[in-house]
Amino acid sequence: MDTLHSLRHFAEAVRVGSLSAAAREIGISPATVSRSIDSLERELGFSLLAKTSRQLALTSISHVVFAHALQMSNL
Repeated sequence: MDTLHSLRHFAEAVRVGSLSAAAREIGISPATVSRSIDSLERELGFSLLAKTSRQLALTSISHVVFAHALQMSNL
């Protein structure tokens, strides 16, 4: 999966508040969104999301990545 798609999946998950909701919005499976974000985190070398069973939270550095992802994906 390419980085631009992964950034879009990350930004959409943050925007809507969950991986499942992001998957519905994009039209792919939640597992694909999760794998995409995991891949992006490995590529960047740091965690983007603090995931709990109820919500997603941005890590301190991921606020910058989120801002750039929004600009790149036009969300």
